[in-house]
Amino acid sequence: MSDHPSNENQSSLVANIIQDSRFREDHVKQINGTDNRMRSVVFRVSKCAKSEADKIMGKLSNGHKGKITYSLWAEEGEKKKKATLSDEQSMVIKLQVATLELCQPPARDARKTFEKRLIESAKQLPVWPWVDSVDGVGPLSLALIIGSTGDLSNYSSESKVWKRMGLAVINGERQRKCKDKAKALEHGYNPRRRAIMWNVGECLIKANKKGKYKKFYDERKAKKMAEGLTRGHAHNDARRIIAKEFLKDLRVAWNHHRSEPQEAVVPAHKELVEVS
Repeated sequence: MSDHPSNENQSSLVANIIQDSRFREDHVKQINGTDNRMRSVVFRVSKCAKSEADKIMGKLSNGHKGKITYSLWAEEGEKKKKATLSDEQSMVIKLQVATLELCQPPARDARKTFEKRLIESAKQLPVWPWVDSVDGVGPLSLALIIGSTGDLSNYSSESKVWKRMGLAVINGERQRKCKDKAKALEHGYNPRRRAIMWNVGECLIKANKKGKYKKFYDERKAKKMAEGLTRGHAHNDARRIIAKEFLKDLRVAWNHHRSEPQEAVVPAHKELVEVS
């Protein structure tokens, strides 16, 4: 008898992961939205450069003694001028930020609770032992991917998984956000799902030191730099490619580790395909 959960139990796990990932996202949006509103308060009161808002908030919240000097907002090409925050401005910012900050602890606690639930669920998935063997990818990353894709056995090819996660190539160009409605519908781009894979790619680069993904990243980056890309563009390209390769391997492993195996195990490094 298989040690893996039945397909029915796996479906329940996937459904729970999808629901909890959506609840987590609700709290992430609330936290980020409140942070942005606090920055907006600082910007409106002080007329500071947008990059200065966090610095001003940090000094005020840490009980900074003395005057706070900052750069004023300026049009592109204009020289930025310095200004000093007045006592009145400090008082208004503190009051508004303190009020907004009151709703942050509950949202952060709720986010942690749902992340804990997601981690527990991800570790019960049949594919988890394979994911656990990949340095750089943890249970939360797995949960966020499955929370976005659902059951990977429902995808007939890896290219459909790539499109779901914002990594596809559409008519010769990378999948992206488009202003044209018809083109936007065709691309089906979702920044949140793309951000998940951006983070997975970064983690693979940093932690998959001796694994095939870091090796593939190094080779791809070197190749693209030799072709004339800047270091930064080559890095972005290689990070995107290894994220795609991980998704391809994850789909194969997912089907292989189901209670009724369907596909072969993940291919060796020499078989990696340089997908665009």
